[in-house]
Amino acid sequence: MASLKNMHISGFDLLLLNIKQEVNDVMAIQDALEQKVVYERLRENIQGKQRVLQLELSRILAGKKSLRSIFTKSSKEQQTQDIEAKIHQVSD
Repeated sequence: MASLKNMHISGFDLLLLNIKQEVNDVMAIQDALEQKVVYERLRENIQGKQRVLQLELSRILAGKKSLRSIFTKSSKEQQTQDIEAKIHQVSD
């Protein structure tokens, strides 16, 4: 495309060009904001999973029995290792 300095452009054409550029900028900002919302929701979900797993781990370490732990055949140490592995997996 030829340089704007070398072209004879009417005021309306220049205005139209500027408006198109502004529309593209606004659309890019809108896309960025939408992606930000998606990533914030994802982060909140991951943090929620981590809180649940940390709570479950602290209950197991405190010796409290949950309905889930009553029906599992694994030991307290095995349950602790499993939950710690899940926490590590969620945080990665």
